[in-house]
Amino acid sequence: MAGAIDDNTVLAAGITLLAVGIVCGISACFFDCITKSKEEQFRKNVKKELTPELLKIEKQTAEARIRAAREARTIHYVAQE
Repeated sequence: MAGAIDDNTVLAAGITLLAVGIVCGISACFFDCITKSKEEQFRKNVKKELTPELLKIEKQTAEARIRAAREARTIHYVAQE
């Protein structure tokens, strides 16, 4: 029969697809590990560069956000009454 696909061709195609999948999976895992490593290194470098002044500003900003949230809740409760 002309144009018929024999079992060996199907087997070869399946093995090829399996090999491609394995290679892609390993590559993705390797890329993910490299990316995470770079992110962690970046965070460590950023923490080293934070001066006491910047930490003070971050703390003040966090406190201001908390105060604003409390005020917003108070206004919301008063508006409901």
